[in-house]
Amino acid sequence: MEQANSVDQFLKLFERFKQYKGVFFRGQSEKYSTIPPSISRDKGYYENEHLIFEETIRLKKEEFEVYKWPIEKLAKMQHFGIPTRLVDVTIDPLVALFFAIQNVDDENAGNVYVFIQNGHSLDSKHVRLLSLVSTLSDLSIEKIKKAYESNYIDYISEEEILVMIQNAAFIEYTEELKKTNSRLFNQKGTFVICGNEICEGKISRTIRTIDKVIPNIVIRIPYEYKNLVKKELDEKYGINETMIYPELPSVANYIKEKYKHDNFNIDGTYSIVETKDISHAGAKRISIIVVLEKPLKVEYIKQVAKSIIEKQASSKDVVWIYVAKNSNDYIMSNWVLRGQWISNKLETKYRPLLIGNSDGDGYYWDESKSYSTLGDYYSENVFDDDKDLFVYHDKIFEGIKAVYDILQATFNSSGIDEFTEVVNKHKKFINRYYNLLGEFGHSRDKNFDDFLENYSQAALFLDNIQIWVNRKDLNERTKKYQILRCLEDAKRYIDAIENERPNWVKKLNVTKLDYENINFKSKQKKEYQYKQTLPLNPNALIVKFNIEIVKNADNTFYIKGITNLYDKANIMLSVKDINGQLRGQSKTEVINGCFEFETFSDNGAGYSPGLYLAEIIVPIPSVQPQEFILKAGIEYENLAGEYMDRTGIGPTLKYVKEFII
Repeated sequence: MEQANSVDQFLKLFERFKQYKGVFFRGQSEKYSTIPPSISRDKGYYENEHLIFEETIRLKKEEFEVYKWPIEKLAKMQHFGIPTRLVDVTIDPLVALFFAIQNVDDENAGNVYVFIQNGHSLDSKHVRLLSLVSTLSDLSIEKIKKAYESNYIDYISEEEILVMIQNAAFIEYTEELKKTNSRLFNQKGTFVICGNEICEGKISRTIRTIDKVIPNIVIRIPYEYKNLVKKELDEKYGINETMIYPELPSVANYIKEKYKHDNFNIDGTYSIVETKDISHAGAKRISIIVVLEKPLKVEYIKQVAKSIIEKQASSKDVVWIYVAKNSNDYIMSNWVLRGQWISNKLETKYRPLLIGNSDGDGYYWDESKSYSTLGDYYSENVFDDDKDLFVYHDKIFEGIKAVYDILQATFNSSGIDEFTEVVNKHKKFINRYYNLLGEFGHSRDKNFDDFLENYSQAALFLDNIQIWVNRKDLNERTKKYQILRCLEDAKRYIDAIENERPNWVKKLNVTKLDYENINFKSKQKKEYQYKQTLPLNPNALIVKFNIEIVKNADNTFYIKGITNLYDKANIMLSVKDINGQLRGQSKTEVINGCFEFETFSDNGAGYSPGLYLAEIIVPIPSVQPQEFILKAGIEYENLAGEYMDRTGIGPTLKYVKEFII
């Protein structure tokens, strides 16, 4: 899912789809988690679909007598609001965007679903079949086959019926639709006609929603920005209620909404949760963190921020304000808005860097383009049960404390060489502890989450020791000084853990049984699995690489190569040692089939002799330039070969080569 705060951002996200034919859009409020046809919203509807079809035509015979085929009649029924198996879509992204944000007072986000599908004509076999089925009382394959061949004078096999009946068909936008629904045509609208479920080999009356069709992308417009996006659609593109619904009632609604007085009341809309004085000799400065008590439009959030800043402006030179939508976002520092005010009287040399764009009134704003989607990710993947988190961390702490005691004792009693040997002996344990702590997630209780941070900090300073002992550019005295500081810092966090630990054991009611049953080794890590939504090109480019490691006399080196990848591909290089430790990274682009990375060194010196891995990655499509994507495809559907990887967060290419220094 992607986030867009403006029409321009929305259109920029859509740029990558312009090369494709058959792009369909559906806009709706996020409070609707599915995209069902109206016929499937009630059991009485879909079980009596054929009766609804027959009775509608009987009651309004004059409206339907000009139409010959079932699909035309269904389209007309859809226009009247009669339950059908059709779902409205459009080929105009801005029309879909309007439907997504139409109700700006609905506190849910608006979503635009993008589907790249082969469009079907109204008289295609697939559309004929699905529309005909909606008229039949008997859904046995034999009856469907007989009815189809009788109505359309065209052969259809039972195998075709079983395949087509389960799959929705996206109908092309054509002039023919105008005959049945002029409003839909004006909106550049068309339909998806849904299929039926099959149960135990029999065709059921239950309708399959188009949720079975995976969208190529979902673009979310957060509630905070719906009002601004709606205004932008109206003022810049002329898309509003009167264009979508030309009837007089919609004109009235448009006028009333446009000129309605704004009655926003700031009281009770926020809480200040953190204030920090960060003044220095040259400027009085303050940082303020705010958590909203209710969803607010971004215009109102800025009013809140300004009111808080104004109370500080008389006594401060600089005010920073950070606004979170809720407590979870506060814990993760996921700000919906960052604001800044700087006194005009402050000397230039003391003025901080600007955090965003000026609004012309002396305020600077940074509006996050991902807070909404990040919030979802954190909620689903980062937060965990407090008792589980405590036991996870506490079990790791046993190892951290043991390693600390060994390192402290060795440092006090031995020379730097022996200490280095002991550190390297425990290196993999320290790395493991530190990495595990990073996987355990966060608590929704800010105080407890702050306590858990002590574990990570203790492990971090132990981890830093191995860096200092292996620095070849430092003398023994400097190394000892840095090591001592790390040990002291680690001890400070260890003491904090041991002092506060009993309170949390009591507060969380952690028992011996919990220690036995809760095991971080059995904790399942949530991983996103990318799903391919576009068919792979049978004539896809088989990607090839050929690289050369050019070594210099001082054991520095650079890597260059050739490839048949399309030009402008961004590629990344990671150099790792034999233990998998990252030693350096670089990136470049393919030009005329060639690429070359910068020279690699180890803090200015050459690499130590040994075996290394050069790992070249072609990152996911969303970070690639448009020129490359036009040829490779938005899902790399035009690329193939042994280096192609379609797992993880998205399609990538990975090429690895060993080399010796």
